[in-house]
Amino acid sequence: MGNVEVVEYRDEFRESSIELLKKAFPGSSDEATFAWRFDTSEQNRPIIVCAVDGEKVVSFNSWIIWKFKVNERVFIGYQSGESATDNNYRRMGIWGKVISLGEKLAEERGIDFFFGFPAAVSFGGFIKAGYHAVGTFDMMLHIIHPFLFRRANANQDVDYSFKHEHVSQNNLISPIEDSEYIDWRYHRNPKHYMIITHAEKQDNSTFVVRKNIYFNKRYKVSFPEIHLVDFCSNSFRGSFLNNSFRQLDAVFSRQAVWIKTFFNSKTERGKSLRRYFGIILRSKGPTLIFKKISRDLDDDIFLNFNNWDILPHVMDSY
Repeated sequence: MGNVEVVEYRDEFRESSIELLKKAFPGSSDEATFAWRFDTSEQNRPIIVCAVDGEKVVSFNSWIIWKFKVNERVFIGYQSGESATDNNYRRMGIWGKVISLGEKLAEERGIDFFFGFPAAVSFGGFIKAGYHAVGTFDMMLHIIHPFLFRRANANQDVDYSFKHEHVSQNNLISPIEDSEYIDWRYHRNPKHYMIITHAEKQDNSTFVVRKNIYFNKRYKVSFPEIHLVDFCSNSFRGSFLNNSFRQLDAVFSRQAVWIKTFFNSKTERGKSLRRYFGIILRSKGPTLIFKKISRDLDDDIFLNFNNWDILPHVMDSY
């Protein structure tokens, strides 16, 4: 091992970075996912910090932009994203230097905060670095009715866009889902998403889902499942929502066993979803962590778990 240097990412590191990520995440990280996450416009460019030994990238750490709105004010958050360190370079103090440089770059760009959903193995390191654990989401499950028939107006719109306004609570922390975000998150993403819509007169709802295979290691059995990535509606009227969720069931009846997701059940949207997702899994969902960069942020708002109105689409791994 030579002299390891911690620096901001440069284009010359691209090939070595991709190779490191492919080894760390075989089957889920490659050239296509790298381009989707990191080849963005200048104003939305990610923060990437690398540890390099000569010409070899031995640690790659990234933060990706996410825009939120609270009380009509826009805040810029950067989510801790795809990261990996060569096994031969662990326990060398690299991680602390990477985090320090990442925060310095965030301050220079005027970013408001860092956030993330770390794996258990890295959770402690983030807490030591000054992140706060805001709260842990419950993983929710809905068993799909096996004998429903798909209605004629079920729509799987591959040219997805939010064609209706979403009812949101202005006082909550909500991601901004504008056309730029939709294009990046769903159209350009190498993953495949299905869009299910339902309409009744002026009421409209949209579900974004992904098919997945659940594998139980203990019993060595697998089941087809659906991940609900996002849900938006311009109405929370009871009968309309019941029909919307029934529509979702009908599309996947006999194609999957259940639908899985997480959400904040304290929000209006969460309360609507909670009526449909009646099972709370014993295995917990992701834990949201947060670190303030801008001094202007109100801790009482951002450190209150009940103020976060988010669904799985905010995690780029979904």
